[in-house]
Amino acid sequence: MDNLYFIALLPPEDLQFSVNQFKEIAWEKFHSRQALKSPPHITLVPPQRWKASTAAMVKKKMQNWAGGQIPFSIQLQDFGAFVPRVVYIQVVSTPALETIHQECNQILKPYLEKIDPRPYHPHMTIAFKDLSQSAFYRAWDYFRQIPFTSSFRVDSITLLIHQEGRWKVEDNWLLRQ
Repeated sequence: MDNLYFIALLPPEDLQFSVNQFKEIAWEKFHSRQALKSPPHITLVPPQRWKASTAAMVKKKMQNWAGGQIPFSIQLQDFGAFVPRVVYIQVVSTPALETIHQECNQILKPYLEKIDPRPYHPHMTIAFKDLSQSAFYRAWDYFRQIPFTSSFRVDSITLLIHQEGRWKVEDNWLLRQ
């Protein structure tokens, strides 16, 4: 049986807690709870369907590759939107983040069923999929007025698996220590 996976950068637990509070507001005020089904994250490889054997190969490749990568910092700055359906926390793009994204997708290219042709736009989703168009505009008016700044050090890359309607951590690969 194929499972759905994706690869991402997860912030530390204290920052996950803060971001989840914004997701809770999106649910309570704007009836969008889809983002609550995954931990706060920055996607590196979007969801892919893999057989267990493919997932095992991906894990081995990622373990070998991640261990050679240098930890780096991520800066979060205020809110952004993909009009008319997504509200997110903006991630300041850096050469280190761009490189991790590109290299990760390059080494996994043989295993990817979907490759997003759009330019990489790193972000942390607050509300999406189930956010109606009319609620989007109210949500965007609400969130864009909230100042938000944070940062964290990336020292691992995470594989998430979709089980029982939620995204759960399947594996973590430490960057060079």
